[in-house]
Amino acid sequence: MFSSEDDLIHKVVLPFFEVIGYGLDSFELKFPVHGYRPNRPGRKPEADCVFFSGPVHDQNSSLVVAEIKRDDPEFPEQQARFYATNLFTPFYVAWSGLGFEVWQVQNFRPPSFVGRYRLDTIDAVAISELRELLAPDRIVQYCRENEVKKFDLDERRKMVEARYLDHLVADLRSFKALDLPQIRNLDTHYVELRLRELDVVPLRAVQEEIERGVHPELIEPNSGGDRTSSLPNLLENIAALAVIGDPGAGKTTLLRHLSLNSAYADSRLLPILVSIRELVSTGETLLQAALRQVSRYGNTDNPEYLYEAALAQGRILLCVDGIDELGIDEPNDARAAVVRFNADISNVLGRHTGNRLVITARRESWPACRPLLSQSLREFAVVPFTRRAMRMFVSRWFSEEPEGAERVIEALRARGWPSYATNPLLLTLTCACIPVQGDVPKRASELYGRFMSFILEEWDRTRRISDRPPVPNLNPERKSRLLSTFSVARPLPAWKSSMF
Repeated sequence: MFSSEDDLIHKVVLPFFEVIGYGLDSFELKFPVHGYRPNRPGRKPEADCVFFSGPVHDQNSSLVVAEIKRDDPEFPEQQARFYATNLFTPFYVAWSGLGFEVWQVQNFRPPSFVGRYRLDTIDAVAISELRELLAPDRIVQYCRENEVKKFDLDERRKMVEARYLDHLVADLRSFKALDLPQIRNLDTHYVELRLRELDVVPLRAVQEEIERGVHPELIEPNSGGDRTSSLPNLLENIAALAVIGDPGAGKTTLLRHLSLNSAYADSRLLPILVSIRELVSTGETLLQAALRQVSRYGNTDNPEYLYEAALAQGRILLCVDGIDELGIDEPNDARAAVVRFNADISNVLGRHTGNRLVITARRESWPACRPLLSQSLREFAVVPFTRRAMRMFVSRWFSEEPEGAERVIEALRARGWPSYATNPLLLTLTCACIPVQGDVPKRASELYGRFMSFILEEWDRTRRISDRPPVPNLNPERKSRLLSTFSVARPLPAWKSSMF
């Protein structure tokens, strides 16, 4: 019916808004969001069509955003909402083919759905109602009465946010795997992790397990079917979720990559990444840790100024890594700490429905944490790497040495794609060891041994430890025994097996 989106815009969308009351000087196509996150890398977002109250086109005069798809079965409501939020328009329209949805923005509440219409079936009454709602003079009056256009354009806050995001990106983008000397780029090396939602364990199944003598904390829910999702897609519709996975499953890297992507220009969220391990070492609360991060990266003595504004606007993305790492010596104290943590995250979610929360935990620790946390948390398990993901991971690891990637992939294939290689951390160990020590081991235990030898022998060279005065008779075998002694010097408290 329409050859392109531009064809749809000129033949249908613009004539419709002309009927509503917008003249030739009252709209702009592909309108850039100039004031949104200045100095950010990447292409700046552009709204398909923005309608204004007059010939001056800026955030003070913007009234309606229309996001248009030519023949998409779904209305582009999320995209239209994104542009409406950042252009401060009180209404937005999600358009697909001859159909469209109208939404009304409300202060400190979710947008209100006005209605869904089709131009081939719409009647005169509906046209009249839409004119009363969307005509320029009507929207200007609505803005005045509801203070919709009284938004924050504080230049100082925007400068602090831009500085915060610049420094956060610089910190997250570069990383060292296993503390090896090579600096890698997270944007180019990251391989997407897939998540699968955990089902609630049926009561009957719990009773049957308990009757067979299984402890309740050992009863795990089954993953729901074969459907998997990416974390960014899940966050479009879910405010709070927990990512559960085995050690080395990639949970920390997942949060780092999510925070990095959210710091770029095409995201409206303000990412804050908090490590529970670091929080415990500093003795801070979750809020104090978040403000310290804003202060550090934003180079400001008043982090509350940016944080509170983003919180009230529903733009906070709070990523909390390792809820199960609350290293407290007494179980009662540990449970109390989780309860305090839950109060902090409830405050973030309760301030605005647009705020987002992601926490991570190890699979074996999650059953003890879960009852103490908000029931609104949706739970998702990290899906192990597929063979395709493994090949992609290896190729990116050896991006500067394609022959090395081919050698490792062939070695994995020769071993029948060992199951331990579906774990990102163990696959990283494999990529680090194989160029030095040959073929792929059969079992994970053998891989650990090889990597220990790699650490004790190769790191002396790569980290220039060999330049220091030698310690007599300190060979790899003696180093290994010495480390073994240290590893058992402080046994794990008995309660941690049940609490964390």
